[in-house]
Amino acid sequence: MTRTSFAQGDHADASSERAALSPRLDQTLQLLLDGQSEKEVANVLGLSTHTVHVYVKQLRRHFQVRTRAELMAHLYKRMLRHDPPEEGAGVDQDPRLPR
Repeated sequence: MTRTSFAQGDHADASSERAALSPRLDQTLQLLLDGQSEKEVANVLGLSTHTVHVYVKQLRRHFQVRTRAELMAHLYKRMLRHDPPEEGAGVDQDPRLPR
């Protein structure tokens, strides 16, 4: 499983936004960023799918978005804004994005 880092280096605003999350919400967010479904997240963390669904709802509320798709788009935009791709790499070749 590839890990996508949301907050790297000195990106203080991005890391402070994520630091406000509980460790379990942060784990859930990381797995979602890795492309896991709610059911897969539940299996990895040993939780019910209902609990993961509640966590996703809390994440949406925290990042002030309405849907899971908006949540992922918001986070990917922040990742790209704070850590531009290596020169010559297209978006589809960006090594930071999950495959």
